[in-house]
Amino acid sequence: MNRLVIAMIGALGLAVWGAEGQSLNTSAELPPGPLLKGAPDDAHWLVRFAYPGSSTADASQSPASQALIPPRPTEVSVVKTKPLWHAVTSGRTGVLMDCWGDSGATYSMPSKAKDPAFEISRNQTTKQFDIPIPAAVGYDKRDFPDMEWISSSTYIGSLKDGAVLVFREKADGGATVYVDGKSRLPLRWQKVHEVRDFVFLPAPNERLVFPPQILAIIKAGETIYEASMWPPRKR
Repeated sequence: MNRLVIAMIGALGLAVWGAEGQSLNTSAELPPGPLLKGAPDDAHWLVRFAYPGSSTADASQSPASQALIPPRPTEVSVVKTKPLWHAVTSGRTGVLMDCWGDSGATYSMPSKAKDPAFEISRNQTTKQFDIPIPAAVGYDKRDFPDMEWISSSTYIGSLKDGAVLVFREKADGGATVYVDGKSRLPLRWQKVHEVRDFVFLPAPNERLVFPPQILAIIKAGETIYEASMWPPRKR
């Protein structure tokens, strides 16, 4: 997918929501092809979060209650140059999580660059992290979380003469997802009190490289692995 097309996808995402009042064509047939594609091997996209109607509820909570609630993300920036990926989750107070990963592991960078990074373990079956991370996933496994339910049975129609395909989760309170009809990339994921808008940017010009802190972790792991083998391998 070339960069011009990706830029047009982002522009289409903004244009779609300028006409939210338009009616859904529920009789439009589902066109052939994949329903939802993953991002290209080299890609850069943003996920922008909004929480309609939730500010009043948050304000009514006591400071003690608010302290127990993990901060909500306002934006996630994801860059991929296969096999590496880099995802930065931001909130109102700044960066909430800075993660790097490949097909084997996910690493978290601290808020201070001079501090060491650490490895985050994840279940290889569920792809979930063992510790809660706001809006963070292993982007080598899935690019767009919470959309696994999209199928021909959850398709409910189209907008803009088929330019946007609409899917609705069957569970109570389930999400609605708007997919670009041409690229088959997501435009919006939406629930009553949470909205995620996707903006696809030009692919990165340079390959991702792990920061020194992560390279040190990888090297240490290799050293421990080699030392634990018996008899030692010949060099």
